[in-house]
Amino acid sequence: MTDENFYLVVEAEPYMSFCHEWRARFDAARKAAWELAKSYGASGYFPGFDKEFRALTMVDPIPEGWERRKRPAAIRDRLFPAKGKAGDAVRSAIAGLPSFPRQEEVRDLLNHPCMVEYRDGDRWGVACIGSALNPVYLGWIGDTFIIRAPDPAPDIARTKERHPTATITGAWAPPAGLRSISAARYELMLAEHAVQTEERGA
Repeated sequence: MTDENFYLVVEAEPYMSFCHEWRARFDAARKAAWELAKSYGASGYFPGFDKEFRALTMVDPIPEGWERRKRPAAIRDRLFPAKGKAGDAVRSAIAGLPSFPRQEEVRDLLNHPCMVEYRDGDRWGVACIGSALNPVYLGWIGDTFIIRAPDPAPDIARTKERHPTATITGAWAPPAGLRSISAARYELMLAEHAVQTEERGA
C-alpha cells in the first residue's frame, strides 16, 4: 500500500519548544507509571490505546488490591485493579498518575484537518483523512523530533473522483519550520539509530 503520510523533521519554532515540552510530559508520565508498577513488584505495565496505565504485568503472588481476569484469554497475563472496595487504593494510585500528552495537541498545533468535506448543490459529505490508527503523531529519533501527518491530497483526489463537480475542502501543506522527508529516509533514520544504539551497548 502506498504511504500517504508526510514525515516532517522539526527544525524551528514554535514547533521545537512545543515538542520539547510535549516530550517532557510524556517522559514524566511514563516514568511515574513504571515506578508505580515496580512498587507492586511488577516488571512493567500495560498501557491502553491512549498510553494511560491499564494493567500490571503478572506478579506472583498477586499484590493486594489486584486481580487476574480469565476472560478474554488475551488478558490472562496481566493484573487489573480488584473489583469493589478491594481495588479502591489501587484505582486511586492510578488516578493520581500524571496524564500522557495527547497526539491531538500536535494536530491542533499544525492546524491539520481531520477530514475532507465536499459540497455539491444539496449534497454534502465528509471523508476522514487517515484513520484512528493513523493520526498525526509526534515521535523522536534520538534528539530529532519527527511528526507523521496524513497527507490529505490522496483523500481529496478520491473524493473528487466520486464527486467531480463538488467543492472540496481539507487541503493542507506542512508549515514553515517543518522539513518534509521521504518515508524511505524516515525508515533509514530509524535503522541507523537502532544500529548506533546497539553498538553503544555492545
